[in-house]
Amino acid sequence: KSFDDPEAVAIRTFTDTHFDGDKKHSDEENFRDLASRALRTLAYLEQRPEERLAVVTHGTYLHMLVALMIFGDKLTAEEFLRFDHCFYLSNTGITKCRFEKNWDVLNWNDDAHLG
Repeated sequence: KSFDDPEAVAIRTFTDTHFDGDKKHSDEENFRDLASRALRTLAYLEQRPEERLAVVTHGTYLHMLVALMIFGDKLTAEEFLRFDHCFYLSNTGITKCRFEKNWDVLNWNDDAHLG
């Protein structure tokens, strides 16, 4: 379906409205599901012995990973939705992060390689 299809709009409206609750349209992740999965990912990455890793993902999940790097487990659904809607991502943009004792976001959405 196209992004503007009435059924797609209705589903997106429903999932956005219930993002911070337990009600689901089908099997989509709500805020708690997404944050829980991303926290597990960050914990996994923090334990990796490699000096450099490449993590390839889609926009919403990248937004969640970076929002959790910044806000930690105190991140709320409302804060996440603002972050998700305000921090633009281009296709194949590169975001560079570093973990020492805490996470640092070194650059966001670098798409110079497309130039």
